Amino acid sequence: MEKKLLKKGAIPLLAGIIGLSLLFASCSPKDKESKGSGEKKIITVNVASRYDSVKIWEALNKILEPDNIKVVNKAYDASVNLNDLLIAGDVDLNVAQHYAAIEYFKASSDKYADLVALGDIHISTIDLYSNKYDSVDALPAGATIAIPNDVMNGGRALTVLDKEGIIKLNDDYKGFPDEKNIVENPKNLKFKKVDSSSMIRVLDDVDAGFAYSLNAVDAGLNPAVDPILKDTLDLKNNPTQKQFIIVFTGVKGDENNEVYKKIIQAYHSEEIYKVYKEVFKGGNIPVDNGEPVDLSKY
Repeated sequence: MEKKLLKKGAIPLLAGIIGLSLLFASCSPKDKESKGSGEKKIITVNVASRYDSVKIWEALNKILEPDNIKVVNKAYDASVNLNDLLIAGDVDLNVAQHYAAIEYFKASSDKYADLVALGDIHISTIDLYSNKYDSVDALPAGATIAIPNDVMNGGRALTVLDKEGIIKLNDDYKGFPDEKNIVENPKNLKFKKVDSSSMIRVLDDVDAGFAYSLNAVDAGLNPAVDPILKDTLDLKNNPTQKQFIIVFTGVKGDENNEVYKKIIQAYHSEEIYKVYKEVFKGGNIPVDNGEPVDLSKY
């Protein structure tokens, strides 16, 4: 998990798509009636993400084809606020944020008050990689660790170190910890804040860095074997991890959208799980109704 985008009521024509004797037009998922007789309507749902994940969208669209639904993914870099696109109606769904991000945005401004999670997608591990050392124990005193430069994901990286006993955090924070919450740091680790999308590229300049599995896979790394410290997923015994489940994000009222319900249902299918197992190598785990999917079955 990177074409004019649409939202409610927009009906762009997909020019040039002619199949046999049928003309395929496009309509918004909010349009309830097809116009014109004898035409087959393709309902196009535009989603905004950070990654292409082509194989997943291809598999999803194959499942949705009998329902005449097509999901079109466009990937944006970190400079684009995907929630602004969603609120403005430029896209139909944001598929690149977790529950914690939704709450963060809603608390930051009233304009995001209508954001709503429609269904689970997956949870990504944020693991520690190094081009210089093959274990956490090998990190020298004063080692520099790169962490994401945003409060949510940087805080998550610190909680991974805390959970593994490498540092100790106090609980004097609301939402996510930062360096001020470190009360024990036996190795005197230093922290460098780096944009998540650039993390793999800076590993030569630091002793180790926290990277999301998607970035690692894109760089040719294997999240199952390459990290020197794994972010062990345990949603049952570590419920705080649930806030990092990536979700389909819409706006208030989308909860009842039947097209979106079909998309979410199709996403949680055997065909999609097989693609996850192939592409993400255990670094991204699909989540359905708050429960991680056992990919060993697929």
